[in-house]
Amino acid sequence: MTRTQINVLLTISFSFFYSFATAQERTILVKGILVDSLTNQLIPDATVTLRHIDQSPQTMSSNSGTFLLETDQKVRVLEITHVNYHSKRVHISDTVSDHIDLGLILLNSKANTISTVEITGVPPTIERKIDRITYNVQSDPDKDVYNALNMLQKVPLISVDGQDNLALKGKSNFKLLINGKPSALFSGNPSIALKAMPSKDIQRIEVITSPPAKYDAEGIAGLINIVTKKEMDNGYDIYVGASYMHPLGPLASLSANAKKDRLQFSLMTSGSMQKTPSTSTANNIYFHDGQTVEQQGQQKFEGNTGLIRGEVLFDIDSLNMLSLAGSWNGYNYDMTSEILNHQSSTPEDYTIHQNGSPYWNTTDLDFNYQRGFKNNAKEYLNFSYKYLTSRNAVRDNLHYTGINWDANEQNNDFGYTENSLQIDYENQSGNLLLESGGKFVSRNSTSKYEYGVANGTLNSDEFNFNYDVFNLYQTIGYEQGNWSYKGGLRMDLMTFPDNHSTQEHKFNLLPSLAIQRKIGAHHSINGSYNERITRPNISQMSPFSDRSNPNFVSVGNPLLSPTKGHNYNLSYSYINKLSVITDFGYYYTNNAIEQVFNAQGDSLINISYANIGRENSYDANLNLGYTLKNIRMSLNGSLSYVELEGLYKDVKLKNEGLERNMSFNMSIPISSSFRSNVSIRHTGPNVFLQGKSNSFTGYSISFTKQLLKKKMSIFASVNNPFKTYYTRINDYSVPEFDSHTFVQQNYRSFVFSISYSFGSTDLKTKKIKKKVENNDQNSFEINPLK
Repeated sequence: MTRTQINVLLTISFSFFYSFATAQERTILVKGILVDSLTNQLIPDATVTLRHIDQSPQTMSSNSGTFLLETDQKVRVLEITHVNYHSKRVHISDTVSDHIDLGLILLNSKANTISTVEITGVPPTIERKIDRITYNVQSDPDKDVYNALNMLQKVPLISVDGQDNLALKGKSNFKLLINGKPSALFSGNPSIALKAMPSKDIQRIEVITSPPAKYDAEGIAGLINIVTKKEMDNGYDIYVGASYMHPLGPLASLSANAKKDRLQFSLMTSGSMQKTPSTSTANNIYFHDGQTVEQQGQQKFEGNTGLIRGEVLFDIDSLNMLSLAGSWNGYNYDMTSEILNHQSSTPEDYTIHQNGSPYWNTTDLDFNYQRGFKNNAKEYLNFSYKYLTSRNAVRDNLHYTGINWDANEQNNDFGYTENSLQIDYENQSGNLLLESGGKFVSRNSTSKYEYGVANGTLNSDEFNFNYDVFNLYQTIGYEQGNWSYKGGLRMDLMTFPDNHSTQEHKFNLLPSLAIQRKIGAHHSINGSYNERITRPNISQMSPFSDRSNPNFVSVGNPLLSPTKGHNYNLSYSYINKLSVITDFGYYYTNNAIEQVFNAQGDSLINISYANIGRENSYDANLNLGYTLKNIRMSLNGSLSYVELEGLYKDVKLKNEGLERNMSFNMSIPISSSFRSNVSIRHTGPNVFLQGKSNSFTGYSISFTKQLLKKKMSIFASVNNPFKTYYTRINDYSVPEFDSHTFVQQNYRSFVFSISYSFGSTDLKTKKIKKKVENNDQNSFEINPLK
C-alpha cells in the first residue's frame, strides 16, 4: 500500500470519525504516519500517547505505520516510543482545530535490544487487553508514598479486606506473581511482603483474568502479576522506609537498584516485630443428643518477620542476557492461649494451657538465560532453572488445670522441596503471536510429626508425598482489525515415582481461549474459557493430628486428589475519564477439596479434608473509576451465588448462598505535595459446604506529605477508629451437631511511616521475558495480543 493510498484511507476514516463525533460531542482527532528517518520504512507497533492533565489516551501504530487518537481535551504533547527507535515528543501548537494531521513523523533508529517499550510519557492508568487488565502504577500520583498493598486497593477486580487479605473477583483461590513468576516473598502471608514493597518500584500490576497456556494452571480466579523489573543507566537508586503500626509494632524496609555497565543489581529487604494484645476466642458445640461443649479463652502472639529478595542481571551483549535471583521469607512466633472448657459429660470445668512456637520460612533461587534474535525484537528463547524449599513447624506444649491429665507435647515439621527446568519460546511477528514451551517439576513433600507426654518419650511418624509434573504448552494469538484471538493448550502429566504411592498417574489437557472485540476508541467486549487445576498441599494431606484442643482434632487426608475446574467469562470495558469494567463468570467443578466436620465419639469433633465438593459459582464483578479534576475515585464490587454439595460418610451435604465484597477508594489532593485518601471495605459472608461465616466492614483515612523535592514522604493513617476489635464468626451445621465459633481480632490501628529516596539516575523498564513459573500448588490498546 502506498503512502498516498494510506493517506486517502486515513482521511476517509478520519472524516467518518469526525462526523460522528460532532454529532455527539466535540472531540479532537489526531492522526499521523511513523517513518524510519533513514530507510523511509513505515514503523508498526510504536506506542503513541497524548499527554493531558486529566487523562492520557494511548494507541499503537498499525502495520502501515499509521495512528489515530481521539480525545475531548486540548492536545499539548504527543509522545512516541518504540523498542527499536529513540523516543520522540511532538509539541502541538494547534489548540483550535478539531482534527490535527501531523503527516509524516520521522523516528531515529537505535541499536536493537531486548527491552520492552519505554514509556516516556504518561500511559493511561488502566488498560484492557485480551486476557488481562493492566494498572500502570507509574501513572498514579500516589506511587511515591504508597506501598504495594495500598496500591492494590485501586486495581480493578482486586479487593483488600480489613485484615489485609487479598481477593481477586471476590475469590481467595488465585496466584500472586512477581515479574511473571511465583516468589518466596508471597508464601505464607503475602501482605507482609506487599507492605514492604514501595509502589515507586512497581511499573504495573496485571490482573490476568484469563491466563494463557504458558502459565501453570493453578489459581481458579486468575493471576495477579506485579511487574517491578528495572533498567537504569550507570548509577544507583535507594529507598529507605520505616513505619509503626499501633498496636502491632514497627517495620523497616530498604530497596536498592544499581548498575555498572552491563551488570545490574537489585535488592529488597524488610523486617518487623509484632506483638498482638490478648484477644478472646470461643467454641460452642451443641450435639443433637443433648450434650454440649462450651469453650471460652484468650490468646496472644509475639514474634518477628523478615524477608529479602535480590537479583543480579548481566547483559552479555545486545541479544543475550543472564540473571540470577533469590528470595527468602520467614517468621517465628511465640503463642500462648488459655481455654476454659465446660461440657455436660464432665462434672468439672478444666482449663487448657497452650504454649506454641511455630515458625515458617521459604527460600527460592532462579537462574535464567535469555536469547534474543536480530531480525525480530519480539522473538525470545529462554532457559530457566528454579529451586524452592519451604520449611514449617508446629511446636506445642500443653498442660491442664482442673483435671488430672498429664502435660503433652506435639511437634510437626513439614514442607516441600522442588526443582524445576523450563524452556520457553516466544515470537510475535505482525499480527501473529506464537508461544511454545515445556517444563519439568520434581516436588518432594514431607511431614515428620510426634506426640507424647511432655519431657518423656515421644511417638513419631513420617509422611512423604513425592511427585513429578511434565508440561508442554502451545499458544497462538492473532489480531485482525478490531478482533483479537488467543488460544492455547497445556498438557499436564502428574506421575508418582514412589512404587508404594496409592495415587494413580493423572493426565490433563487444559485448554484456554480468549477473544476481544474493540468498539471505537474506548469500548471492548471480552470472552474467555479456560480449565484450571488445584493440587493439595502437604498441610492438607499430612495425617498429623493437631490435638491442641482435645475437643477439635484436625487431621489431613493423604488420599486427596487435584481439583479440576472450568471457567467461563464475559466482560465489557469502557476506558476513558470514566472507566467501567464489568465481568460475568461461571465456574464449576465436580471434585472440590472441602473441609469437613464430623462427630467422633463423646464430645469430639474431627476436622479433615475430602474431594467431595461439587461447586457451582455464578459471579458478577464491577469496577468503576472516575477522575473529577484531580480527585480520583474507584469502586470494586463482586457478587457470587455459590452452590455446594457432596456426599461424606453416606450423608448428603448441601449448602448455598451469596458471597459479596466491596471496596471504595477516593484520593483527594490538598496541594501538589499533600494528599488525603478515604477507603471503605466490606467483606461479606463466606459459604462453606457445612456452614458460613459472618460479614464485616472496615474503613480508613490517610494523609501523605512529600518534602525535600518529593524525596521524603510522610504517611499517616487511622483504620477503624471507632471499633477496637472485630469478631470473625463461623457457624457449622452437621447431622450430629451444630457449632458456633468466634475469634476476636484487633481492628483499630494507627500507622505512621516515613520514607526517603535518593539516587543518581532515573529507572526505565526492562525485563527477562520468561522465567520458571511454578504456581501450580495449593489493557485496552490496539496491540491486544501482549
